[in-house]
Order: sequence, then C-alpha cells, then structure tokens
Amino acid sequence: MHLREKQIFKKIVLSCPFDLFNAEQAAFNDFVAHSNLEFGYIAGLQLIISMYLLFFSFKIASYFLLSDPGKPVNEVFGFGDLVYTFSNLPSTQGLLRVVLYNDDKQFLSENGWARADSAYIRPDGTAEVRLKQVAFGEYAAALYLDENQNGVIDRNVVGLPTEAYGFSNNVRAKWSVPSFRKVLFTFNQAAETVPSRVAYWSKQ
Repeated sequence: MHLREKQIFKKIVLSCPFDLFNAEQAAFNDFVAHSNLEFGYIAGLQLIISMYLLFFSFKIASYFLLSDPGKPVNEVFGFGDLVYTFSNLPSTQGLLRVVLYNDDKQFLSENGWARADSAYIRPDGTAEVRLKQVAFGEYAAALYLDENQNGVIDRNVVGLPTEAYGFSNNVRAKWSVPSFRKVLFTFNQAAETVPSRVAYWSKQ
C-alpha cells in the first residue's frame, strides 16, 4: 500500500466516532481517486469498511443508551464479586462452601446450582469465600462447613446434618428446610461483602 493510501486508512480509523460515516465516505472517495485498483475490489473494500463502522457505531450507541455515566463497566453489564465472610467458626478443619441457586425448583438439588465456590478455614476460625463475576439477579445461598472435604453435607442415621450449615439472610433451619423465597436475596453491586454464619444442627 502506498503512502497516500496509508494516510487515507489512518484517517478512517482515527476519525471521531460520531463522524465515522462522513469520514469513511470522504476517505473512500479520496482513495478511489488516487488508486489504480479495479472497481470490484474497491466496492468490496467499501462494503467491509461500512459494515465495520456500522457495527462500531452500534456498540457506541448501545453503551450510551443502556449505561449510567459514571458507573464502572462491570456494573453496566451486570456482573460483580460476591464475598462471604465467616468468623468464630465451630471448627478449623476443612472447607467452607457457598452454593448459589437461582431457581426455586432446583433449590438444594445436587446439580441445580448457579454458582459455587469454597475456601479453606484459617487457623483463627475465619474464612472468606469469594465468588467472582456473578451475574446480577436473585439468588438463594446454602452455606456449609465441609470438614472432611467430601463435597456434601454429612448426615447421621436419622438424616440430621452432622456438619455446620447456614443459609443466606442468616435464616436458621432446624426441623425443616427453609423456603426458597425466605432465603432469596438480590445481588446488584460491583462488589458486595456478606457477613455470614454456619452452625451445627443443635445450635440452629
């Protein structure tokens, strides 16, 4: 590509977004006038450039129409970090697991969770479970202390939990599982920290 053609393409790329179509048309006309390329190739080139600029302009318009000026990008597009903190845990062994559900029909089912993560318990009896880039929405969280790290909450012969557990909104549940609606919460922040608790069945 000759120097003159390079200058024309640079003019297209560096044009202000709000003047892209005018700049593209003027630059293209200039390009045709100073080049020896065949018309078919030039027409194809114009189509490619026009489609690229149309897509770019649509993205810019969508951003300004759908976003709130001043908000971070992750807030505009609906994702954030959700952090669960725990203190005075009843055991310093194993993992603290956090499981999020967004469907009442799948609540507490084995494979119906939306997001899940875990963290080792510190020697001082604290833990922090960080779920990154969680989509904004409504969730119900189940929390449990997996002491033997087998990935499930253990139960005794009569079906009562033998490991510490809890739910979002610090809902306590001893004789029955809480309803999905009772533990449901709304997440819509770029970063949110939720102090939480788990306890053995006898302490619920």
